Amino acid sequence: MFFPQLSVRGFIPQILPRI
Repeated sequence: MFFPQLSVRGFIPQILPRI
């Protein structure tokens, strides 16, 4: 499961919830 759109959208907000 290495989707660029799903991974980035689900990863970025998780590691950077302040932004």
